[in-house]
Amino acid sequence: MIEKKNLKNIYDFGIKINPKVDSSQSRVQCSVSNFLDTLKDFITYRSTSEQPNLLRGKEIIASLKSPPRSRGGITKKNLISLCRENGIKMYSKLKKSDLKELLVKSIGKQELMKQIKLITTH
Repeated sequence: MIEKKNLKNIYDFGIKINPKVDSSQSRVQCSVSNFLDTLKDFITYRSTSEQPNLLRGKEIIASLKSPPRSRGGITKKNLISLCRENGIKMYSKLKKSDLKELLVKSIGKQELMKQIKLITTH
């Protein structure tokens, strides 16, 4: 959030910056108000309304089917709990993938899968 304010003060982008931060990822989402008016000097090509998906004589896909991300499964928070429950140390700064690797080394893959199944089915 501090970085957002710094960027806004240094540069007058005309872009709204929205940081998206949670325990597993950090990303930035940007939006441009009045997109066509704001960027009119940079838009060099406009499709006709009859063929909106034609770009420089080539047809592009008008829509993409993108299924929602699969959610669920084990969370980083759950993996940290498993480390505590199994008496494993040195886990606090690890990423999710590294936590899994540490648990596999400590309790074995089969035991980890068994414990994950118990957590995710309840």
